[in-house]
Amino acid sequence: MSLDACHSVVVVLGSASDLEMVKLSQLFPILNGVGVTWELSIISAHRNPEDLRQYCEYKLQTGTVVFIAVAGMAAALPGAIASHVSNRAQVFGVALSTEILGGMDALFSMVRMPPGVPVCVMGLDSAGLHNAGLAACTAVGLADQVVNKSLLTYSETHRKSVQVGIQSSNGGKQDG
Repeated sequence: MSLDACHSVVVVLGSASDLEMVKLSQLFPILNGVGVTWELSIISAHRNPEDLRQYCEYKLQTGTVVFIAVAGMAAALPGAIASHVSNRAQVFGVALSTEILGGMDALFSMVRMPPGVPVCVMGLDSAGLHNAGLAACTAVGLADQVVNKSLLTYSETHRKSVQVGIQSSNGGKQDG
């Protein structure tokens, strides 16, 4: 492998067609905003199984803490990565919607992992990717106090306030 930098988080896509959803999700701005180093790769679990195995081994040797595996359809990528990293790093799976079955096939593929091959499933599409980014920052922050503090600041800054409103049948007035 020609890559030599350590990245705490590696995002692996099963196909280049998955990149647009990743961009829409704000995954990379989250990682950047917290100060987590990352790398993006496109490696198919089906078409390039040996390349995927070698890549996972290399990234473990360089200190990768989290693999975010993004896949649709059969969604073998998260499970394949989990089998290669063998509990030496966390694997977060994000299922992508498809025209056929709406992504449920990918989601079920990820949640039906056998015992001993854990994949933390983050959900579907943009929301799943967003949550995977935050979870990855949390995992890195467990061992890195600077990242942990940055994540707390990021979370406070990006927290959406929810307006609480109460209505009643008497014109909005509440009896005490």
